[in-house]
Amino acid sequence: MKQINTLNHSAIKNEAIRASSANAALCENAASSANAALCENAASNANAALCENAASSANAAHSAKDAKITRQSAQNRLVHWGVAFSIFGLIFSGILQLPVAKRYMLNELPLMAWSADYSISLIVHYVFAALLMIFGAFHLSYHFGRKEFDIVPKKGDFSASVAVIKAMIKGGKEPPSAKYLPEQRLAYAAIAAIIMLLVITGLIKTYKNLAGLNLSENAMFWVSWLHNLGMFLMILAIIGHLAAFIFKANRPLLSAMFSGKVSAKYTLCRHARWDEGIKEAKKALKRG
Repeated sequence: MKQINTLNHSAIKNEAIRASSANAALCENAASSANAALCENAASNANAALCENAASSANAAHSAKDAKITRQSAQNRLVHWGVAFSIFGLIFSGILQLPVAKRYMLNELPLMAWSADYSISLIVHYVFAALLMIFGAFHLSYHFGRKEFDIVPKKGDFSASVAVIKAMIKGGKEPPSAKYLPEQRLAYAAIAAIIMLLVITGLIKTYKNLAGLNLSENAMFWVSWLHNLGMFLMILAIIGHLAAFIFKANRPLLSAMFSGKVSAKYTLCRHARWDEGIKEAKKALKRG
């Protein structure tokens, strides 16, 4: 009996030790998470303080205004405007196939006689489609190769987008953002999905036209319907993309797609979670 009690006592003791170890591990993990959060918040607060100091000091504000850092590389700008050019060309040449050129006398405009010829407008459509796929393939291979995923949506982007938009409308303080705003990442994913829909349905239509793929009328109806839906969604996406620049806070992002540069002060104030950009902004302000 005494031996049984001793064994029970030993088991209870071991259980207590394991429970203590588990609690210690939980406490350590909690402390580590809390410290990481505190560190991140401290960094954001420090960047916000730098932003306020730059704005409050006349000399610092002047240097902050002049100091610029690279936000968009030449490669990013080339792909962005290449994709934009391709999409506008696809929309225009796609509309010509409805057909509308003769109906609205577009073919009577200088250099537009070809627009009433379906076969020519179809070739033009194929050329722009090829350009879009080339730019898209280059974009994906380049960023996957370099493991750059700043523009990929993250958990919590939807709620963060709502908070940013509310702040812009009401004039409140925005939550700090990374290199790209949460709504930019969501817009990127939406446009990428629309492009994928257009490419897949477009390839099916092209293969049918060039290789004589035998598809049922019902199948081609749905393929064509989805392709036209993709064009409509793309037009809406472009309108939404451009409408974002109604807000003054977003306008420096537009100029950055031309020059590649954005002000160091703007980076500190709005992109406090963009580590690389913050480092460059601080260096630029010191040089200024």
